Amino acid sequence: MADAGGGGDGMGGQLPMWRGLFDWSMRHSDGTLPTAPVDPEKMKWLQDAMTHYTVDIPNKMKGIRGRLEECADVLAPGKDLPLLLGAPPGHDGGASAAPAPPAPPAEGSAAAAPTPEEAERLLDELLEIVENLDFARDYNKMGGLPVLLRLAQATHAGVRGRALEVIGASTQNLLPAQQEVLDAGGLDRAIAALGDADQGVVAKALLCVGSVVRGHPAALVVFRRAGGLQRLHKLTHASDARVRRKAVGLVHHVLQAAGAEDGPLAVELGVHQTLAGLVELTGDDEHDDWGLLRMALEALFALVKVPEVRGAVLGLPGLKGRVEAVHDHIKGLDGEDREAAREEAVLCQLLLRAMERAAQA
Repeated sequence: MADAGGGGDGMGGQLPMWRGLFDWSMRHSDGTLPTAPVDPEKMKWLQDAMTHYTVDIPNKMKGIRGRLEECADVLAPGKDLPLLLGAPPGHDGGASAAPAPPAPPAEGSAAAAPTPEEAERLLDELLEIVENLDFARDYNKMGGLPVLLRLAQATHAGVRGRALEVIGASTQNLLPAQQEVLDAGGLDRAIAALGDADQGVVAKALLCVGSVVRGHPAALVVFRRAGGLQRLHKLTHASDARVRRKAVGLVHHVLQAAGAEDGPLAVELGVHQTLAGLVELTGDDEHDDWGLLRMALEALFALVKVPEVRGAVLGLPGLKGRVEAVHDHIKGLDGEDREAAREEAVLCQLLLRAMERAAQA
């Protein structure tokens, strides 16, 4: 997630566009030349830019939230949370405490009841906004979480997935927002969504869980107690490639962040065997996933650091041969490609040295 930076005004990511507007203005109004006709495409760019940067984003977020609440009443009836965490009085991100104005309806649908398509469109708009860290803070301060948690249980998969994605985006790298999700039972809800019948929803749930637990030890405890690692291990064998990759990525993070606590269970579940199976390269650029390989190597090395399970990991049948094969493949790459794979090569070396020490002990 990009942090707009500096002063919380959300302008950091907008500077390139403003510089472009300034340059365009100077070229067309320096007074040295007669006014020339403006290219229609350039004029459209200027109008779009000015429209985009004069939108009242906080008010727009309030409008979207208000309309999403109406959507939730229709698409997720009876899904009110036991605990709905609204914004404390006087802490609505700078907006008034009045009821949120409804978001402008799609053209031609002013009197229409909320639909899944409208909810998806609004969630997409909201996602684009909260990817800015400052706007994510504002949305959380105005009490935007409860409606997202309701929509995460909507009857339509597209709505469920998008709601989980917005929760993840508005939570990532924001400890107060992570804690709010935790307090509202949102992490439990996201973990439950890992068993959703729709693989697209599962992929978004993995993103949401990862955003809440990263850098948050208390969330990792909740994740552990809810059987999170067991669910992740199952998903590393999912038929959907996106889900498999995201699941391995989250296993990798959990073991790096809390290997001492989760390592024994990981080995009991056979996670180390699954990771070992990912240590391979075929030489086919379309087939090989270097990111997946790196995560598997890092997760294995995190387990090796746990004394209780080190022997079980290093003694896996075939692991040494797999690591050696990957290491040899990297050594045979051309200079530029070999440099790009330096991190993977180092991890292979560390694992091979650990195996040598274990054999000599």
